[in-house]
Amino acid sequence: MFFFKPKPIYIDCFTFDSAVYEYAPIASANNFIPNWWKELPKGYQEGLHEISTIKRCAGFIDLYSKGLMLPAWSDFAVETFSNGNYLYDFAHQAFAVINHPQKQVGTFYNDSDSLHIKIETPWLFKCSTDINWFYSQPVWNQLAGRDFCIPSGVVNYKYQNETNLNILFRRKDQTVNFKHGEPLAHIIPLTERPFKINNHLLDEAEYKKMKNKGHPTMFTNNYFKRKKIQQAKEAKESKCPFNF
Repeated sequence: MFFFKPKPIYIDCFTFDSAVYEYAPIASANNFIPNWWKELPKGYQEGLHEISTIKRCAGFIDLYSKGLMLPAWSDFAVETFSNGNYLYDFAHQAFAVINHPQKQVGTFYNDSDSLHIKIETPWLFKCSTDINWFYSQPVWNQLAGRDFCIPSGVVNYKYQNETNLNILFRRKDQTVNFKHGEPLAHIIPLTERPFKINNHLLDEAEYKKMKNKGHPTMFTNNYFKRKKIQQAKEAKESKCPFNF
């Protein structure tokens, strides 16, 4: 019987910003284990026996052995107001910040109690392997007391490249601060195959060229229509020995 080690999946991460590339690279989740967990004892004495803490929690340990983290490339703050307005400020270059109208999500949240913003990150991802990645909030790194939520989703970096960050805030008077290097998204490949991260620094023109490929060209279902076109093109090329 022969055992073959599964081939790794390569996730290529592109930025045009040298400060982002140097000081806030994409890295495996195990590089972002929170300090409070590291400092926690494995157990404490309760009567005549020991009680385990989360230091021994398999769910936590396995979580941080999976996937990669997208860290904050800058200190930034978001100030929200009870009237639905908001302000934001970045220590480094602020990338585009927009919001989606509540109509796009129906009754998921109500404009009277929540507000949404989308932050354009300085990273584009590309994976040549057709697999899905689970995009989620790294809640264990984000201490309680900050009233916001980063919705989860499933993405495929073979057919789209953007890593934009959606955040829901409670509609109230508050300021939420994010620190440089703080994980903003935990992104886990939905496969048992190992993965390797390659960070790349592109010039701005090449980065823009790559990013422009993701701009919508259809009013509706842009991602699914493009995915279908790309899959059909790949199927056609695979049948031609000369790739014509």
